[in-house]
Amino acid sequence: MTTLELLRQFSLCENFSPEALLELGQLCHTRSFSAGTYLLRQGDVARDAYAIVTGQVAAEKHTRKMLQIFSVPAPSSNHLRQF
Repeated sequence: MTTLELLRQFSLCENFSPEALLELGQLCHTRSFSAGTYLLRQGDVARDAYAIVTGQVAAEKHTRKMLQIFSVPAPSSNHLRQF
């Protein structure tokens, strides 16, 4: 599947013009991560945006009183599209 076909599947991009999708697609590349890999740690400055194509990602927020975990699944293995 091409980058443009993947982008068209995301609701965020549903109203993008073909030109805007093409421009965004030129900024994207595919990265694969092993299970347990940290993409970003609490307090880090985010420099990239990721769209889950397949696999699962979890976000944890640590506070003095609790640990919050948010998990977002996708169909299978651990491949992300990086913007």
